Amino acid sequence: MIKRLVIVTAALLLTSSLAVAGELAIPASGTGEGADQSQWQTELTLHNAGAETLPLTLSYYDATGKAVEFAISIDSKVTLSIADVVKNRFGKEASTGAIVIAADDVQLRKLGVTSRTFNAGPNGEFGQDIPALPLSAALVSGDTGVLPAPSSAAATRFNFGAFALDA
Repeated sequence: MIKRLVIVTAALLLTSSLAVAGELAIPASGTGEGADQSQWQTELTLHNAGAETLPLTLSYYDATGKAVEFAISIDSKVTLSIADVVKNRFGKEASTGAIVIAADDVQLRKLGVTSRTFNAGPNGEFGQDIPALPLSAALVSGDTGVLPAPSSAAATRFNFGAFALDA
């Protein structure tokens, strides 16, 4: 009986340690000319808090679907910032879309992600943080979502974006 218990326990531990892909989405990012000699851009910052190198695949989705993908590895305890990521890493001159970050699910938990989409021009920088969200938390058919907005949406300008996982 003890031998069977040990074998079953070992099998469960092996099964639970298998790599499972995880994905985070930054639902809005972009690059392009703005008003009054300004430039819209997204800065992406990634931090590997883990003890091992973290391989990632970053994909950019625009209105046509998956446009560009590239692989990157971040060493342990390293922070990497990519200025104007849509232009500099995805090769787009004027585009808006979503960025999906994929990695092994266990390693992805050790990744810190922030993105800042802003307009830089002669009068300064104006923008906001757009958080990376797990795709597993996305709404699916039949779900109801809530879009928080200012108390007076008619009198206040606000932006929002939606990223559809499939058509």
